[in-house]
Amino acid sequence: QVMIESRQQKVANIESVISGLTPDLAAVVSEVEVILSQSLLNKLLIKLALDQDTEFNSELLEKPSWQKYLKLETYIPIDWLISLGLKKPGITLPRQERVELTNSNIISAIRRNLTVGPVRSSLVISIGFTSENPRKAALIANTIADLYIVDQLEAKYEATQRATSWLSERLSNLKDKVQFSERAVERYRARIAAKFGQQTELTTQQLSELNTQVILAQTKRAEAKARYERVKELLSSKDATVSSSAEVLKSPLIRRLRVQETEVIRKVSELKSRYGERHPKMIKAKSELRELRFAIGIEVEKIAQSLLNEMRVARARESTLQENLNRLEGKSTKQSAASVRLRELEREAQANRVLYENFLNRFKETSSQADLQQADARIISRAAVPSAPSFPKKKLIVLLAGISGLLFSFILVFVIENMQNVFRSTDELEEEFGIPVLGIVPSVSNLLGRAGVARAVVDKPSSVAAESVRNILTSI
Repeated sequence: QVMIESRQQKVANIESVISGLTPDLAAVVSEVEVILSQSLLNKLLIKLALDQDTEFNSELLEKPSWQKYLKLETYIPIDWLISLGLKKPGITLPRQERVELTNSNIISAIRRNLTVGPVRSSLVISIGFTSENPRKAALIANTIADLYIVDQLEAKYEATQRATSWLSERLSNLKDKVQFSERAVERYRARIAAKFGQQTELTTQQLSELNTQVILAQTKRAEAKARYERVKELLSSKDATVSSSAEVLKSPLIRRLRVQETEVIRKVSELKSRYGERHPKMIKAKSELRELRFAIGIEVEKIAQSLLNEMRVARARESTLQENLNRLEGKSTKQSAASVRLRELEREAQANRVLYENFLNRFKETSSQADLQQADARIISRAAVPSAPSFPKKKLIVLLAGISGLLFSFILVFVIENMQNVFRSTDELEEEFGIPVLGIVPSVSNLLGRAGVARAVVDKPSSVAAESVRNILTSI
């Protein structure tokens, strides 16, 4: 039994290249298909050399010598059979295709004896295998579980290696780009200083600081606008989830009202099952629920208005900073063209530097993940060697055979008894014909017919036949 891990160990605060499995039934069913996949069973075939096992590779079995006498080619030349249409001409496949065909047949045989499925809607996958050998059955089941765990680790490792390789190439390009942009900034700054003097540095510094503030203000305004637009969109669409948005959930009043709403909903449900829809208590509870939801709606509207005000304040601050920036740029008309170009180069260099640092940090994190990979599943119960075969059920078969034999015997006796049309006793004869019976003489097998009875009395006076004749004499 293999359990899908719903909890992942976090050794370091590093984001994985491949995220863990979601703990739901769909993920479990998907992992069942992974275990039954061609690639995993092919690894099982290679690891245990099942192509050399006669249980799975029927080509290794020696065919009985008597089977050749059942084939037409033993008596008729193969060319004649082909010309008569009784046999198709053979096609010789390349060795690789023959091996692939054999492996495909072996994997099909493995899959027929393999049972994989979730355990009662849990996160546990049960792996079972049926074989002629109990140790082989346990070995194959355990090996499949081990290969499944290793396959998960290999998939994560390969993904990490691909990501590391891509990041390494990207970092090389970004590094050259950062160096080029920073050198461009320094060259252009030196040219401005040589042309306009040291005052250029002060103006540039002021413009840079003010530009940074404008960018921060734009960011805050964009964030405020995004939050307002989100709440406004939810309000306009009458979406029931508006009260669960991030901005709304920050309100203590909303949280209290939601708690009260949950309690009233529970109360309505209880009253509905107890009294029905028209009961006064039910009507009162529904009214209370409507009032709570109306209060929540009002509070949400207030929050939306607050977000609108926040957006307006951010927009006003951005506008003020932008005006100051424009005023400062107007004072330095001679330096404006140079300053704009310099800021452009600086922003490009800064963006390249930030991008390079982000990629560098991610590259270091990804490189360190190679030794921290952990599978999304673990084996919670290994397959043990069974002490008794699962098939055939000998005791059950013997019991059913005994019961069936007994019933058949009863039926056979009943049929034979009803099919008999002979007399078995003197009482039956007397009852049937109404005459007295003197005795019964056993049948004597002799060519002399009835004379054989007389001969048996003479030759064997102590036999049953002689005794029966004497009894008849006595009866007469």
